[in-house]
This record gives sequence, structure tokens and C-alpha cells, in this order.
Amino acid sequence: MFNSIGNNFGAGQISFKDYQAENYVVLNSKFSFDPTNADYQACDQLEIYVPDLTIDRSAVGGVFIRFVEDYHYSWGDSVYDGGTVLKSWIKDKNTIVIEKQPWFDENGPLIIYIVTLYPQLNQGSDTIKSTMQRLTMTTEGNYLRFGYETLGGPHGRAALGYHG
Repeated sequence: MFNSIGNNFGAGQISFKDYQAENYVVLNSKFSFDPTNADYQACDQLEIYVPDLTIDRSAVGGVFIRFVEDYHYSWGDSVYDGGTVLKSWIKDKNTIVIEKQPWFDENGPLIIYIVTLYPQLNQGSDTIKSTMQRLTMTTEGNYLRFGYETLGGPHGRAALGYHG
């Protein structure tokens, strides 16, 4: 577990649960930010600055962005929400990048869920025959679930699944 050192979009300190290996990093975090913030308006991509990670750059992964709107009517309350997946990657040992998309900026504050496995980019390694690694991540309340599996062997493959 670690905390961010800073970011370029005004989100404050971000806490991460993590698992780090030689050739991949798994991060789990939930945080919100205000899209009307001047720092957010000025940046081209969201950057989170962190202590040293075990990998220096990663392949592209995905993170979730979500908004929640509460409406109060005379007959009761309603909650409307929506979201999508954004690209994310580790730029260097100290920077996590999330693509910036303006689709929900008028629906702020926005919530980002990072439940992502970041594999080392361009890192050749020996595949161990007949091994399988499975990782399942679930958010509190079981609203979002991911599954990631890797199968070893000469033609190893990986599969990432989202279960909503």
C-alpha cells in the first residue's frame, strides 16, 4: 500500500493498494476529482506521481471513470450514473498516466476506479510451461469485477474480462 506524491489535475493525495512483481504491477484505487478545477482544465492527460514502481513502463491498461447525479423530486429521490473505460499506462517508475476525455466533465465530480494489471512493456521473458495465474478484482459492493488469466507454455495467452 502506498500514497501518491502528487498529480497534475487537482485530485489531492491518492491511496493505492498494490502488488508489484519484476514484470508487472497491479494497482487498486478509487478517487474523485472536480473537472472544473483549473489544473484539470490545463492538462492534456492525467498524471499521478508515485514512489518508485517495480517497472519503468507498461502496456496500456484500462481504468473506469464514473459520474453520479442525484435528483430530488417531490415523490422521491433518484440516482443516475454513467461511465466508461479510459486508457491508462505507466509512463516511468514514478508516473501513472490516464487519458483525459471531456465526455462527462459537466457531470462532475468524477470518480476513477483503478483496478488494473500493468504488464511491463517490451519485456521478454521465459515462459514457464503449464502454469496459470489468475487474478480477480472486485470493488466494494461487488459493482465492478475484473478477471485476468495468463496461461503458460510456448504459446501463452492472456485474457481480461469485465463482469458488471
